[in-house]
Amino acid sequence: MRRLPLSLLTVFLVVSSVAPLAAWGRDGHLLAGRVAWLSLNPETQKAVAEILPKGDYETLAAASYWADDYARESEQYRWANQLHYVNVDPTQDQYVRERDCRNGRDCVVEAIRRFGAVLSDIDRPVEERREALFFLVHFVHDLHHPLHVAHPDGRGGNSTLVYWFGREQNLHHVWDTEIPKRFLRRRFPITQWLSGQAWHRQASAWQKQGAPEEWLQVSDPAQWANESIALAQQHTYGVVSGMSLTNSYYEQTASVAMTRIHMAGVRLAALLETLLDVDRNQN
Repeated sequence: MRRLPLSLLTVFLVVSSVAPLAAWGRDGHLLAGRVAWLSLNPETQKAVAEILPKGDYETLAAASYWADDYARESEQYRWANQLHYVNVDPTQDQYVRERDCRNGRDCVVEAIRRFGAVLSDIDRPVEERREALFFLVHFVHDLHHPLHVAHPDGRGGNSTLVYWFGREQNLHHVWDTEIPKRFLRRRFPITQWLSGQAWHRQASAWQKQGAPEEWLQVSDPAQWANESIALAQQHTYGVVSGMSLTNSYYEQTASVAMTRIHMAGVRLAALLETLLDVDRNQN
């Protein structure tokens, strides 16, 4: 696996641009990954640490961005590009595997199931389980992004050009990067945001706050997709190219976006607890 100098990695974590199809941007993925780590019990944390590599992606937070940071740049993983999303027709409000997922398997919903099965198989080589963990972490986050499931432009809002506080952006980028960035920058000093501490501190705040029990009552990725469809319909379907989005839109959507990031981390932890059941795997 490619290794980056630590100094370069630090710069990338802070200021790198986000690929057009990335979900939640770097801050969002790091935040959800950290939430997941803090939500794991110590035994599962140990099991995860044993699978992760030493180096650039040795924490669950950093590993959460591997699928965008490394795999998207690699010819070896070009096949995985179509697994980051599912395009449910905007006239539909429920995900149906046979209708919406290529070949019944090549979309984010089914990829979570598939990589989960690989990760839970202790007879698999650690390299295969590590790759599965990298993808699984990222795709659970992606599925909680409303625009990774449905939008009328058929490209998750990437073709919908709007003006975000006067700057032209596509709607997908507004949701994956601009809203979380604005949220963090309004709550933490600029020095903490630039140093990468803002997302770290927010994850700790959420952990102390706890999460609603009902979040964990929905464990089926198909239902996570249906939640995203409903949110996309409510908050993005009415946004068309040329619209100006300012503070009123931010105030309407910030809590939605950040709740989905928080929820993704909590649900990821619960999924990892199930897949890496330490007591089961030691028997």
